[in-house]
Amino acid sequence: MPSNSLDTDDLETRFWLRTVAAGAWATFWACAAGLAYDAFFAESSHRLAIAVVIAIVMAQAVAGLWLVPWERFVRSQRREALLVGWSLFTVLVIGTVAALDGGAASPLALALVLPGSFAALAYSRFRVLIVGVASEVALGALVLIGSPGTGAALIGAAVLGGIATISARQAEFHHEWRRQLAYHSQTDPLTGLLNRRGFASASTGAFDGLRRGRSRVTLVIIDLDLFKDYNDVYGHLAGDALLRWVGEELESTVRPGDSVARIGGDEFAALLPETDAEAAAPLIAEIDERLARRVPHSLGTASAPDDGTSFEELYAAADAALYARKFARAGRSSAAA
Repeated sequence: MPSNSLDTDDLETRFWLRTVAAGAWATFWACAAGLAYDAFFAESSHRLAIAVVIAIVMAQAVAGLWLVPWERFVRSQRREALLVGWSLFTVLVIGTVAALDGGAASPLALALVLPGSFAALAYSRFRVLIVGVASEVALGALVLIGSPGTGAALIGAAVLGGIATISARQAEFHHEWRRQLAYHSQTDPLTGLLNRRGFASASTGAFDGLRRGRSRVTLVIIDLDLFKDYNDVYGHLAGDALLRWVGEELESTVRPGDSVARIGGDEFAALLPETDAEAAAPLIAEIDERLARRVPHSLGTASAPDDGTSFEELYAAADAALYARKFARAGRSSAAA
């Protein structure tokens, strides 16, 4: 299998990289606007304190854009929790500078819409609601410090609540969209089996265990013989039905925890984690027997670590074994003729 297959989390990683970049740029420009407001319109007695707070956040946004190793960060299991922490910190900062400028009557309080808007891009529904509640609490505290009037405070609270509601719904849509995208990017549409990308992803855990020395792995590759001729004689619809039948037979034969894939036009594979060549032999024989009932095929196997210690090495060894058997059988047929 080609070693340049995309990692299954590539799209997810790019999504998060672009999301955090959007958040960092939004923070940068909001801070720039805040500094401009502070310089010309804020109460003179608090201008220095406001400028210091905004400058610190602006410096963090600049560091986020150019200094933070975001790719490693977004691959972390804690990325959402850390980003929620950043959103809550942003709410606190906005509340602080608005409080210094007079409370909810300050134009700086309008920036409370930003954390909820950013949350809509990527957070789960629950975390969106956390940010929304934090923004409402901050607005309530600012109203106690300096209210813009009952009507304005009511509209402000309603706007923040509306943003939280829309963001929560959007979070649900994002989650479903990403789930569907991940499924279709790893699944063969004809058979419902894993495709090459999904199969490579499924192998990750098995080979992680192998590298830690705690398991063995066996790979089985199956190639249907004379499949083109079958299509020519019976038609492509019959060929598709045959491919689906092969997929169903493989799925019903392997064990829970094994992975089955269609990795080419008429090429299938099964990955058997925690299984050496000896333990895999009965299962491979059953696969061979069940497929032979309906379709001629060639089969190659390889087991790690004896035949390789990576997915690519194991695939190359199994592929070589498959074609050695195919050519040997072709040679015997020619000799018999």
